[in-house]
Amino acid sequence: MSTPFLFVGSSGSAVNREIAPAARTYPDGIIAFAIDPATGRLREPGRANAWLPASYSAYDPKRRRLFVLNQTRKDRPSSVGSFIAGDDGKLTLINEQSTDGIEACHLTVDASGSCIVSAHFSSASYAVHKVGVEGALQPPSQVYRVSGSGPHARQNVPHPHMAQVSPDGRWIVTADLGNDEIACLSLNVERGVLAPHQVPAAKVQPGGGARHFVFHSSGRVFVCNELDSSVTTMSYDAERGSLAYVEHTSTLMDGRRSDDAACGAIRLSPDERFLYVANRKRQTIAVFGVETARLRPLAEADCRGISARDMFVTESVIYVAFAGDDRCCVFARDGRSGEVGALLQTVFVPAPMFVLPISS
Repeated sequence: MSTPFLFVGSSGSAVNREIAPAARTYPDGIIAFAIDPATGRLREPGRANAWLPASYSAYDPKRRRLFVLNQTRKDRPSSVGSFIAGDDGKLTLINEQSTDGIEACHLTVDASGSCIVSAHFSSASYAVHKVGVEGALQPPSQVYRVSGSGPHARQNVPHPHMAQVSPDGRWIVTADLGNDEIACLSLNVERGVLAPHQVPAAKVQPGGGARHFVFHSSGRVFVCNELDSSVTTMSYDAERGSLAYVEHTSTLMDGRRSDDAACGAIRLSPDERFLYVANRKRQTIAVFGVETARLRPLAEADCRGISARDMFVTESVIYVAFAGDDRCCVFARDGRSGEVGALLQTVFVPAPMFVLPISS
């Protein structure tokens, strides 16, 4: 793929009645926006594939295949599709398989590209699919179920929210909003089977509600917590496959506690000097400086968008998917200070769920 594209996954159902007519002028499913390399702005879109509702995506290590989750409804299993990405941004479906789980919300591809692992919010499970030589997905080789709970009213059962291969490729690391756990699981790629690790899972502060996390090259992991609007810093030991709590920091820079700011996406800048966390209900993006010892709160930028479901940070811009008002926005970013700058562009997408740049 020679031209860089931004793939945006749409649920296919506009949620904001005022913006809905504009959103309907754009295709739904998976939308491919060509990226202007000089400015980061998005060009007129084309439909990459009519895949609905597209809830999350990940590509294989060689970027030959794109895997996309279809969340469907709460009363039926989700599915996952394997696609070939063309130079024109078109996605060709290879095949689709059920995940045997409800509300698939995140997935990862192991370091060898042999397996994908998906997290399911409403069935307390992770599904493993083996990937064939030509990219075709096999039926689930395992549905791995978890247990536990937490003190918050929304934590009566587990709610797996993320599965991510560790940077060293040794572990599948998971985040569970329902039991506050960040766990390292082992993956047998030949069998396509997850197994619990002998080292106990780490926990964020009680009632935090671990949603997503990012790895830093210093050996730290930053976890955004949906329920108490915070970032938990953990240390990561790749050899042992263990994490340990260090501290947690509020994403609300005015000092007011809020249990309903609903942290969403968390991303590092390409140089890892800055951390960005979306406060979905506050319509802000919290910016932190990543220092040697701790996170330094810098600003809480007003992004004026409802429910920032996903973000992607580049050297000069930030792409944000606002699922609550049918917009995908491009914000300027100052690479030296980390500041979130002016709104450069808005494109209308029915309930965008993810943003994923991809290029050759």
